[in-house]
Amino acid sequence: MALVKKKRVDHEHILQTQMCKILKEKNIFFFAVPNQAVNGRIHLVKYYEAEGLLRGVADLIIPLKGYITLYVEVKHENKKQTPAQKEFERKLKELGHHYYVVNNIEILLDIIKKHTIL
Repeated sequence: MALVKKKRVDHEHILQTQMCKILKEKNIFFFAVPNQAVNGRIHLVKYYEAEGLLRGVADLIIPLKGYITLYVEVKHENKKQTPAQKEFERKLKELGHHYYVVNNIEILLDIIKKHTIL
């Protein structure tokens, strides 16, 4: 009998797609930075690093009125930031930007409310 390989569930992907759906429904402008698309593909990493790819960049970028931009790193439950993500956060905060690690939709909406009117 052949072993059936169990498909890994990407909880962060599910959470991020749920967040994107809510942001779209609320007509909040945002975009994603798909750094995961090149992970493990060294030829792509080198190619895109030459174009400015930066490891550790937040998953979602949400520009708001008044020159406010939110950088959101999506993490599922107890997952931790990578060293590159922590360094990206440090640099942004040093420059006075808003960076958040978010593990549920309610927290994301609370953060947006804090910076604007929903």
